[in-house]
Amino acid sequence: MNDTLSINIRIDNRIYPLEVNLKDEERFRNAAKKLNEFVQSYRIDYPDKDSQDILSMTAFMLVYNNMTMQEKAEQS
Repeated sequence: MNDTLSINIRIDNRIYPLEVNLKDEERFRNAAKKLNEFVQSYRIDYPDKDSQDILSMTAFMLVYNNMTMQEKAEQS
């Protein structure tokens, strides 16, 4: 039995096909939804920036937040 699923994820109005484990599908879809929320927030805050700038700023913010969470987890 095949435990993978082909899905399409939309990020900033572009479609990305992915092969994911069935058990991870919801997490991938939720991650895309959250990412698009961050992108939209940056679009509102920085209306003069293009898509590349918005996506770069979003990626930077997400990596920074991830690093902060990892450091906190290591301290506990």
